[in-house]
Amino acid sequence: MPSIRHVVLTVATMLALVSCNRDPNVTKARYLDSGNKYFARERYKEASIQYRNAIKIDARYGSAHYRLGLTYLKLEEPDFARAVQEFRRAIELIPVGNADHWDAVVKITEIYLSPIVTHDEQLLKEVKAYCDALLQRDGNSYDGHRLTGDYYYIQAVEAAKVKSTDVFKKNLDAALGEYKISDGLKPGQQGVVMQIARSLTLGNDLAGAEQRYRAVIDKDKAYLEGYRELYTLLWYQNRRPEAEALLKAGYAANPKQYRYLIWLAEQYAMEQRRDDMLKVLQQLKSKAGEYDRAYFDVGDFYLRVGEGDSAIREYRDGITKDAKNKATYQKRIIEALLRQGKRAEAAEINSQILKENPGDNDARGMAAALLLEKGDVSKAMTELQQVVTHAPTNPVAHYNLGRAYFLHGDAEQAHQEFQKAIELRPDYTAARVALAQMQVSRGEFDAALTTAKDILKYDPNNANAKLIESASLMGQKKFSDSREMLNAMLKANPSSPDTLFQLGVVNLAENKFQDAEDAFRRSYELNPANTRGLMGVIETYMSQNKNDQAIQVLQGAAVKEPARMDFHLALGNIAVRSGRWDLAISEYQKVLAVSEKGSKSQGEMYLRIGETQRRKNDVAGAIGSLQAARQTLP
Repeated sequence: MPSIRHVVLTVATMLALVSCNRDPNVTKARYLDSGNKYFARERYKEASIQYRNAIKIDARYGSAHYRLGLTYLKLEEPDFARAVQEFRRAIELIPVGNADHWDAVVKITEIYLSPIVTHDEQLLKEVKAYCDALLQRDGNSYDGHRLTGDYYYIQAVEAAKVKSTDVFKKNLDAALGEYKISDGLKPGQQGVVMQIARSLTLGNDLAGAEQRYRAVIDKDKAYLEGYRELYTLLWYQNRRPEAEALLKAGYAANPKQYRYLIWLAEQYAMEQRRDDMLKVLQQLKSKAGEYDRAYFDVGDFYLRVGEGDSAIREYRDGITKDAKNKATYQKRIIEALLRQGKRAEAAEINSQILKENPGDNDARGMAAALLLEKGDVSKAMTELQQVVTHAPTNPVAHYNLGRAYFLHGDAEQAHQEFQKAIELRPDYTAARVALAQMQVSRGEFDAALTTAKDILKYDPNNANAKLIESASLMGQKKFSDSREMLNAMLKANPSSPDTLFQLGVVNLAENKFQDAEDAFRRSYELNPANTRGLMGVIETYMSQNKNDQAIQVLQGAAVKEPARMDFHLALGNIAVRSGRWDLAISEYQKVLAVSEKGSKSQGEMYLRIGETQRRKNDVAGAIGSLQAARQTLP
């Protein structure tokens, strides 16, 4: 029988254990330790749960905030916004004597200096304060000097954009100075050497930049970005054989990295070496057994170079060889068909996806997007709202919902949806482009210019972003800057109908009528399927009061292609502006005759006819047409 003393000790021990279990400091530390173990095993979702459990117990637990910030950076889709929030709290709560405090400073500064962030004046001021704090703590801080170098590099890039030569040189020299100090403290670090190479490229020391890039590649032959940037540098200098040899060397050193083959195919396409291009693409497809994205990559390549039929063929071949990804291939085919304007075929394939999987949110979103294209904005918006509810992290659905709101006239809601799409996927250029286009349409030229520059950080060659930047400059009455940018774009791509059209707009704004007409006419000749080039010519005539000439040009186009209702609609509009009511009504009636019964187009034609009849003082006719419009569009 146990002694009384033994029983007392046992009870006391049990009470102590219960007390420990109820001690919040012990519990939060246990959650932190559990989170750290999950983190070490790369189970980041579980780790985040444990860190958040610790924070629930003590909202001022700095170590949990710091570890949660690290975890957000490790997710499959990093959540930079939440990481910043957690690192901010960690910096506030962890004492400055703790190394985690300073690592949080480094991490938040790295995020702020990355391309995913808009580098406004306030943010850069905060970055500089963090950099100064790191160097005040330790004048030989490697991180302090390299991040300060990044700060000055960004300032140099921004100065270069506005052609502020003195500011550019001052900041570039400061950046190189900081990078060289960092390189002296920890020689040969990949990130710093790459930044030195980029800075030298920016300063046009191409030989020095090449030397640094080659040093990086020699040290790490698996570093894809090093090969890519050196390749770009060689291509920029028109050293094409060396650029080609570099890609071949990269692939030889990394036979499982198939990106090199795609880059080679792109070079051959630009050099019009079709046989070589086809051989490389065939080589990539031969790896399909070990690389399941082979047919995706080849199809995507053809889509980028504008060969939609070839892209569709590759996607369909992919379905036969990789049936488990059938729906993904079908969605790529839909994209290719939409780019070709084949909406009916795209809708049919999308219906097949929904028939096999009615809950496929991508397909539901596409069905709604197709409704948008048909002009059924209200129905599309209702469907997209449901898609977003079921898939709140789908950036494409938010983007299309933004488009629907904008078409519905709700710019504020559209802005929120575009921003949400960008937040979910910072490199989603379609959402950024849509946001910038909306900003231009609303006369928010400063905001549009900022958005366009953000797009170019992710995609430096994005033509839409450059056109938006040009349009924003034009909106600010900076016509010469806009024209200079467009001329540079035309030098790189003389056959761009979009660039020519916008150049026509700039010329028209400055009353340079002949230059405007020439640009519009070339734009239309390059892309006769789009009437805007022709309408630019018409607008140039109208601006000079050459109404009869404008009407004659449109009548000639309509005679050549009588089935194109866009010509008849445009002719009706110009006739109204010229006061030729009977001609306008006649042209509108041609469009009305082929409009689908009960459609938005039919209702709009009744409305246009009624308004024209009202201007003609045909009151009875106007009332009849407007009543028909009301019945069609109640």
